[in-house]
Amino acid sequence: MGVFSKWSILEKVEDKLEHDIMQNNFYPFVKDEKNSDVLVYNDRPHEFYISCVVSAISVAVTTIWSLISILSDSAVSQSIMFPAALLSFFLYRATQTFKKREYRVNTYNGTYEFKRSGELVYQGKLHNLYFRLQERTTTGFPYYEIVLNAYNANCISISGFSKNIQKMRDLGKGLAKRLNLNLF
Repeated sequence: MGVFSKWSILEKVEDKLEHDIMQNNFYPFVKDEKNSDVLVYNDRPHEFYISCVVSAISVAVTTIWSLISILSDSAVSQSIMFPAALLSFFLYRATQTFKKREYRVNTYNGTYEFKRSGELVYQGKLHNLYFRLQERTTTGFPYYEIVLNAYNANCISISGFSKNIQKMRDLGKGLAKRLNLNLF
């Protein structure tokens, strides 16, 4: 491996997930500092970060487009609407996906809560919180990821995509067993 051994981006998804599970017995959760019976998982949707990056690129393109249209008296000024519309759309998406999602699992009374930006969306029994091995097919090849899902809550990916279904299934079973949750 050499120089690249420290770079987790080059590590296989299933190996990184296995390492994370070994480092934290409650992965993907962490123990709450105030109450040892409560496990917490916080997440901000990936769409938020993607929207922020595309918005920044749109600002740059719109600025360059505006400068070109000012400096040259051409029809470029008419086509500035596309980058401006793109900027508006992705800024809107960033504001819509800004809210943090939080799962709180109370192991003492067997319940979970799903919150969005601190507001309680749903509270339910722990048996309705589960892991799922989800398949996504792109370019004809199946990829698998482990997601955390619950009744009346958002699905959250806790692993990346891997082609190794058996390893991902074994890791999912291990997660479910450690946390006393179901795996589908």
